[in-house]
Amino acid sequence: MNKFLPVRIFTLFFLLHFGFVYGQNTQSTIPTSTHQPSDTATIKRMLERVIEYRFNNSDSALALAKKALLIARRIKNDTLIAHCLNAAGGAHYYAGNLALAMVEYKEAAKLANRAHYTGLEIYANHNFGLIYLDTENFIKAAKLFHKNILLLNRINPNEELLPVSYYSLGTSFEHQSKLDSANFYFEKALQQSKGLSPFAINNCYFKLAKINYLSHNDSIATRYMDSIQSNRIPAVTQSLIYELKAQIGYDQNKLIDARRFGLMAIKLAERANYNRVKYTVYKTYSTILERLKETDSAFYYLKRAVEGKEKHQQQLSSNQLAIYENELRDEEIESKNELLLYQSIKIRYLVIIILLLSILLVGIIVSIRKLKNAKTKVELQRSEIQNQQEEIVAQNEELRSQQEEIVTINNRLEELLNERTTRLEVKKQQVTDYAFFNAHELRRPISTILGLQEVLRLTQDNFQRLEIITKLMDCVAELDVVVKKSQRLLDPD
Repeated sequence: MNKFLPVRIFTLFFLLHFGFVYGQNTQSTIPTSTHQPSDTATIKRMLERVIEYRFNNSDSALALAKKALLIARRIKNDTLIAHCLNAAGGAHYYAGNLALAMVEYKEAAKLANRAHYTGLEIYANHNFGLIYLDTENFIKAAKLFHKNILLLNRINPNEELLPVSYYSLGTSFEHQSKLDSANFYFEKALQQSKGLSPFAINNCYFKLAKINYLSHNDSIATRYMDSIQSNRIPAVTQSLIYELKAQIGYDQNKLIDARRFGLMAIKLAERANYNRVKYTVYKTYSTILERLKETDSAFYYLKRAVEGKEKHQQQLSSNQLAIYENELRDEEIESKNELLLYQSIKIRYLVIIILLLSILLVGIIVSIRKLKNAKTKVELQRSEIQNQQEEIVAQNEELRSQQEEIVTINNRLEELLNERTTRLEVKKQQVTDYAFFNAHELRRPISTILGLQEVLRLTQDNFQRLEIITKLMDCVAELDVVVKKSQRLLDPD
């Protein structure tokens, strides 16, 4: 059985039917440029023709996509450029140049991300995942499809690409032999495809039939096979369906039916002229003929199967090598970008350090100039100080003469001071007596008045209050006598 083609066919026809990115509804997904409306319309027509040509005439499709890309780059519209890159990637893919297709899809995803066009970025990443499927890198493919499913469920759960993503994720699990997971996602794809294209539904039925066949659930596999509608199925998919029927017939020992289905699968595969389908169909048919004892025919088809597989393996190896080289080149570019970033940071810091050193040098030069000016000022001040010292010597002579006069004056002042000291001693004795008098004689009536005042405040009886007031008046009179006596102590005259 072919491993990857149904996924690509499913995606292609699904996008053709619903116009997720190009096709009949391209007008809704490609924004019209207000500056170049004619160029936008031209790009739209070219992309529609790319879809028509890329499956059967990949060279013409690629030429048209490149021409559209030149126009889009000229008008500098990231969204249009991303559309054209996706178209060019598809043309490269169907021409068998998977590495070149991956380069185009990568750039498309980056531009779509920069233009904040999530749907277009998801589409580019989906095609990126399909290339990983084709080159048997199933783990990376599963990660990409799972990421797309999470994004689609978050931004638009009804998006038409969602069943394609479920289908592709199921295929990646199928080829990792995780049949339960594959069956789960094919069921999800079938649920999401209900009411949509019969082609999408038929592909889901086919995959579910295949998974159940691999799980040895022949009855369920047959039921899914019977559910497939005969209309609107491309020759490649029909060939795969008949091959599966042939294998089921072989397992059920219905060799005549198996031979008939196998022969029909070969005719359809040769009509589609798709090598990756033909060699698997040849191998299945050879096994059936060998069981029927038709050794020569079995050997003939086995030989063709081996030749086809070798050719496919050579192509697969070259594609894997080219993609690996692209990834290495991308990693090298990223490491160089990181190195350039690191170097730019170092240069930035170096410029800052040089700037700081320059500022420091300017500061030092300014300081040296200031020191020179200060030194000049110091020399001037020194000469001025010498002049002042000479003046001071002259003034000292004058002061010596004045000092003699001051000594005479000081002697006179000393005599006057002694007289004043004597008078102060007398005054001091008076003040001492006055302080002693105040501390004893004056304090006594004041204390009595304060005590009587407190008793008066606490007494309610009027008669007692009258007696207290009388005593207060006596104390006041006594206080007056004491005050007059204290005045006489300070001024006895």
